[in-house]
Amino acid sequence: MTLRGLEKPSSHVKCGDVLGSGAFGKVYEGVLVATQELVAVKVVPVVADEKDEIALEMEILARMANHRNMAGFYGAFLEPRPLHSKTGEPDLYIVMQHCAWGSAIQLTTAALKPTMDSDSTPPPLFRALLPTLQAACRGG
Repeated sequence: MTLRGLEKPSSHVKCGDVLGSGAFGKVYEGVLVATQELVAVKVVPVVADEKDEIALEMEILARMANHRNMAGFYGAFLEPRPLHSKTGEPDLYIVMQHCAWGSAIQLTTAALKPTMDSDSTPPPLFRALLPTLQAACRGG
């Protein structure tokens, strides 16, 4: 997979509120234009010397898209940066399944430390997933 030829995201997904941010970019709540399905959209600045690594990550996500232990991967899109951008490199939009309970870290924390508020405590099923999350974090 290469980053060349990826379409612009605006015809496929609309971004809304920020769900979170990290070292590599921000995650937005989004909606697929064609189906109105709620999705998560990670927006990552593309760094020229990391294009091969990013392309490899997209290839892995595409291969793992239907794995039962992974959030669904809907696609990746490139959005050109404004002219005033220092690098001139585009932003990569990674569109994934929206996980209502949040990130793996949020889910794990909530499962390990349930609160008295039943609306914010994940069901026991999520506690059963902890070994899978731990194995994924260890690379197993």
